[in-house]
Amino acid sequence: VAGAHSRNTVFSGLTYTTSFNALSDPVHFTLDTATGAGLSINSIKGNFGFHDGTVAVAFDSHGNMVLGGFMRESLFLNHPSVPIISRTGGYTDLWIAKLAKTDCNGVPLSLDQQESQTSLQLVQNPVKDLLSFKELPHQNNLSFKIYSLAGRVVLENTLNTNHPKIDVSQLNAGSYFIQVYMDNNHQTLKFVKE
Repeated sequence: VAGAHSRNTVFSGLTYTTSFNALSDPVHFTLDTATGAGLSINSIKGNFGFHDGTVAVAFDSHGNMVLGGFMRESLFLNHPSVPIISRTGGYTDLWIAKLAKTDCNGVPLSLDQQESQTSLQLVQNPVKDLLSFKELPHQNNLSFKIYSLAGRVVLENTLNTNHPKIDVSQLNAGSYFIQVYMDNNHQTLKFVKE
């Protein structure tokens, strides 16, 4: 969920507070996909006394968030690792930002993430009916999501380490991404369905 907040915002049991007369900053709320409960509120700080906001949100095939909106002066003042963007002219400017844990190919942006991942491999690719892995880590909480190239989740479920096969026979022929979620990380693989 994305939008703008001003003063005190309460959403799904989460509270976000700003100064009086700060006007509005872009904000996005993260929700649990299963329950709809609020998980976090995150703000993109702008200059004091200006209206800035988020008007669109989308997700890429790796689960990275892409936000867009309008701004009156500068944004990302509260994120030291993100370059500040500033208005170049006129009354407002459009901004688009990708809030990502991976690059466009699904490679983690953090070396810590990369080193902690188990290297998963598919038995065969392209696949006709059953997608299977050469080996899965023996963990209790394994699950997966399969995304179309448009970034839409087309299949998701838990994974059994003793029987690591996924029935993809109902998918249309084409390319897909599978994200396998492990205890503390996930790995993304691309596969082709025949």
